[in-house]
Amino acid sequence: MKKILITGGLGFIGKQLAYQLKKNFKVSVFDNLKTRIIKDPSIKIINGDINNLKDLMRATKNVDIVYHFAGVSNIDYSNEFYEKAIKTNILGTLNVIEACNKNGVKKIIYASSIYALSKQGGIYSVTKRTSEDLLLNLCNNLKIKYVILRFGSIYGLNSDKDNTILNLIDQGIKNKIIVRNGDGNEIRRYLSVRDTAKLCEEILKKRYENKFVNLLGKKKYKIKDVINIIKKNLNISSVVYKPDLASSYHYNK
Repeated sequence: MKKILITGGLGFIGKQLAYQLKKNFKVSVFDNLKTRIIKDPSIKIINGDINNLKDLMRATKNVDIVYHFAGVSNIDYSNEFYEKAIKTNILGTLNVIEACNKNGVKKIIYASSIYALSKQGGIYSVTKRTSEDLLLNLCNNLKIKYVILRFGSIYGLNSDKDNTILNLIDQGIKNKIIVRNGDGNEIRRYLSVRDTAKLCEEILKKRYENKFVNLLGKKKYKIKDVINIIKKNLNISSVVYKPDLASSYHYNK
């Protein structure tokens, strides 16, 4: 069986991917989140940080493929704490490439974002574009195969607390009222985390090598339509929209 390492493997998408891949591969996850676990003895957990090259050298030894999913993923946090975002997302990615090169890893699959295509997103977008450029140039020079995944809006089980849909549901359960910073007309193409994990396995096929792949849902939704679904199912009394408080870093569409 091929050996796969997932950096950020205890995170929202990484964890679901680990469960998906364990059927056909020997899977290890690499993460610094000591408070999170995977309840499956077939999946090895390696504690470490992508900012520490020695940790990565240890984790990538005898590995065939690395899914690099670790990093700062919250857009607003990235812009507030930009030094950490730059260090983790850019220099951390450089560490991953270096460790993979030294240990003979054959392929790197990188979790980027559709925000890499836009000036919106601020520093977050900058870190994703820069990391893509690093992979594109260094992997070609070092003869490492790569796939760059640009994620859209992912939702589902075990999502992080800053996930939009989870946040809306939590508000409805706890407060019986939903407050949305925006006018609700923002458009998203949602993709479930389970489908995301299946697609992340699909791109292991040879035809996706050295390519960019956008992972988006097929159907477009307005945020207000999603809120109305939640409102109906949770019997929420009211919804408050605050257009003036909409983040300038996030897409309208």
